[in-house]
Amino acid sequence: MQASSPEIVRKASSHMCAEMMSNDWQGRTYFNEGQFLTIRYEDLAQFPVQTAANIYNFTGVAMHEAVLEYIETHTKAVALEHDYYTNRSNSTATAFAWKNELHRDLRQEVENNCEKFMLIYGYKSFNE
Repeated sequence: MQASSPEIVRKASSHMCAEMMSNDWQGRTYFNEGQFLTIRYEDLAQFPVQTAANIYNFTGVAMHEAVLEYIETHTKAVALEHDYYTNRSNSTATAFAWKNELHRDLRQEVENNCEKFMLIYGYKSFNE
């Protein structure tokens, strides 16, 4: 990962969290409870089958077995012999890689700027 300056992280995290809070407010303003489903990217990456099942249950559509098969084959790192190109990756590792690659002080900057969003959506502190 490319080195990031504290000022870039401060501005980017502040902007992104403000945008997500605005999106949340708009969704809750224009739709009634039960008309929208909040999906966290990390949950989708870490628990793809369960998250997909929640989405299908929310929409009232039965999840086809082919969906489960697709999820299983596209969310885990797979290296096939003579496979020169693949779009498969370990979705959990990808979703959380930035926490390990970003310096501790910069992670704290993100947490400071996104504290309200993190609280509302159940994200834990980096120190927890």
